[in-house]
Amino acid sequence: MKGPLGFRQPGFSLIELMVVVLLLALLSSAAAVSLSTPIRNARAMDAQDIVRDADARARQEAVGNHQSVLIRFDTQSRAILRMDSDSLGIIRARNALPWGFSLDRAETAEGGTDTIEISPSGFSRSYLVHLSGPSFDQWLIVAGLSGQVTSTPSESDAMAVIAGPR
Repeated sequence: MKGPLGFRQPGFSLIELMVVVLLLALLSSAAAVSLSTPIRNARAMDAQDIVRDADARARQEAVGNHQSVLIRFDTQSRAILRMDSDSLGIIRARNALPWGFSLDRAETAEGGTDTIEISPSGFSRSYLVHLSGPSFDQWLIVAGLSGQVTSTPSESDAMAVIAGPR
C-alpha cells in the first residue's frame, strides 16, 4: 500500500491478518485436544480419591469418637455425605464428585444401598460404588475390615469379590 508521497506504508494486509488468526485458531485447538485426555484422567483419579477419602475419614471419626458413623451416597447431587448415626442424621461432611462424574449406585453383598454404617471399631460391610464419567466406568470395591479400595471395570467381578466364596 502506497502512502501520499508514493512510499510503501508499513502494515499488514487483511489477508495476512486472517492467515495469522487462522494459525492461532489451529494451534489453540490442537493444544485443547492434547490437554483433554490428561484432564479427564486427573478428574477420574480425583473421583476415586474422593470415595477413598470419604471412607477413610468416616472410619477415623468412628474410632476417634467411639460411635458409629454413616456414609451416604447421594446419587442425585453426586456427593458422599458423612453423617452421625443417631436419629438426627447431622451431616458432618459433604464430598462432591468432579464435574461430569456420577455415583450411579452402591452395593453390598445383600443388595443395593445408599448408606454404609461404620462401626465404632472402624469396620463396615464390604461394599461397591459404581463411578462413571467421560470415558470412565469403574466399580470401586471397599473392603469392610480395612477400608482398602480397589477398582475393576467389571460389575460381575466386583460382585464376586464382596459376595465371597459360595
